[in-house]
Amino acid sequence: MSLTRKDIRTVARRSVKALEDYGHECCLFGSVACYLWGMENRDPNFYLVPGKSRHKRYHVLWYTLRRGVHCKVDIVTPNTTELNIPDIPLDTIDVIRNIPVMSFLPLLLLKLQGWDDHRNIDKTHMRAKIPQDKADLKELLTMLDANDKLRKNKWLPSWFAKLARARVREFVNKYPYKEESWSYIGFHV
Repeated sequence: MSLTRKDIRTVARRSVKALEDYGHECCLFGSVACYLWGMENRDPNFYLVPGKSRHKRYHVLWYTLRRGVHCKVDIVTPNTTELNIPDIPLDTIDVIRNIPVMSFLPLLLLKLQGWDDHRNIDKTHMRAKIPQDKADLKELLTMLDANDKLRKNKWLPSWFAKLARARVREFVNKYPYKEESWSYIGFHV
């Protein structure tokens, strides 16, 4: 049985509420945030599963909607430097359908980062994500508006913009017909 859009929104809202109940401000990013744009066992529907990496000790948070239907919940806390995700100022968080989500430009750039990471890894299950990353990026690039320019997002750290520039060059090398969209944002390749 697969997740419905309503299921995903339900998990997102309940995840945000669970975090807020414990004093944590947050916003969604990744696939759910893309969709919204176009704690361990506190709630019995949340549960942890050991991660797949043998080298890192971590767990993955899941939420049970109903019997046989589960949804993975990704949470990033401030200073998660190993993932190259910048701290998100609270005043830059957007709210869509009563769910806090990362603003569009950093979301797009993190999706680009995911595409790049998946291309440059030898793990088959990660490389399998490349077609979806490409499709998501192509669709997101059609949704740009005047707020999605680098100069209007000066809060983005310079290291993040520098990494994004290199990734944009790689993306445009593979998909030159998308150069105009990246130029619109402020990435001139």
